Order: sequence, then structure tokens, then C-alpha cells
Amino acid sequence: MSRMSGSPVELIVGGGFALMGLLFMVVFGQRSTLECQRLESTLVTCQVQRDFLGVPVSNSELRQVRRAAVAVSSDEEGDTYRVQLVNDETVLPLTVYFSSGSRGKYDQAGQINAFLSDPARVDYRTEEMNWFALLLSAFFAVAGLGMLGDALVAFGRRRWRARPG
Repeated sequence: MSRMSGSPVELIVGGGFALMGLLFMVVFGQRSTLECQRLESTLVTCQVQRDFLGVPVSNSELRQVRRAAVAVSSDEEGDTYRVQLVNDETVLPLTVYFSSGSRGKYDQAGQINAFLSDPARVDYRTEEMNWFALLLSAFFAVAGLGMLGDALVAFGRRRWRARPG
């Protein structure tokens, strides 16, 4: 017998968990691929492609890349970081979100800057995927769908028993 009664509150809670889990999966579960090409000794063009489970989400290009930098976002809970490419006019972040752990971000920016300063290197490629965030949000989505399904079954049983006949 189901422990859930199929009440509207249980349907909303289960649906909320499922929707938030799915939303976080799409935002934080994206893979970012950076590909840079040296067209001339001082002219580098980079593309940032984002996909979710192999489905393209966005594709951005930045010409005349000058450097990579680490952007810091601060709030009452502390600092979070992300790597971004910079030219004379524009900033192109590699991810859509900031995350904890500055060391990896500074290392990645350093690797990109090493490529930019070495005219002998023709191309540079790297990928970034936050597997922990993808799996954690998938857990919440599955738990929410389970709660929602259980509440719907309980609701259906209650309605079936209430039918005259």
C-alpha cells in the first residue's frame, strides 16, 4: 500500500522536485567544448560549443582573443569562479555558471594563456563537464518523478474506490 495519499500537496512537491532536477540537469549538465585556432601569429579565434547529452545548446565565437581570465562572483556564502575569454571588446565565458574551486579555473586559464602566447601552437582544444552536478540533479529528478508517480497512483486508487457501483 502506498504511503502517499495522492493529495495536491504531494503532487506539487513531487512535480517540483522533478522539474527542478530536470532544470538543473539541463543547466549544470552541459558539456562545454573550447576550440581555438591560430589564423596568424597574433590572431586567434575561439569557439565555445555547449551541448546537453550530445544535443547542441549553443555555439559562440570570439575573434582576436587576447587572454583568458578567471571571473569571480562573490556573495555572503563565498566566492565562485569561471573561466572566460577576453578580447578588446567582449568577454566569452566557457560555462553558463560559476562554481567553487578556484585552482582548476586558474590552471585552465593558464593553459589557454600559454597557448595564446606561443605562436608555434596552431590549435587548442579542451572540454569541461560537471559530472557531479549532472548526477546529483538526475537523482533529484528521478526522486521527484518517483514521488509524483506514487502520488498519482494513490490519487487514482482513491478515486477508483470512491466510484459508486
